[in-house]
Amino acid sequence: MKVIEAQEKIRGGMVLRNRKVFEKSEMIRDASAEQSLAMQEIGKSVESTNSLVQENTENAESLNRNYERMKNIAAELKKIMEEKSENLETA
Repeated sequence: MKVIEAQEKIRGGMVLRNRKVFEKSEMIRDASAEQSLAMQEIGKSVESTNSLVQENTENAESLNRNYERMKNIAAELKKIMEEKSENLETA
């Protein structure tokens, strides 16, 4: 009888430890799933940031091209105005 009782105690302890191991493995599984989702969100954020940086770079390049065009137009207008002014003075 004592052997059977001892075996039942051992069995009960094993069942309890198995349950704890199962619960902890479930917690690890859930945490891993949460981390996976978090990593996906981080990846999306990095992609979004990259897209915004590229868009800002393109906009800055476009602004620079427009600035150069306007600067050339202003120089041409200044030249035309100077020529007109000289023509008026000599006339």
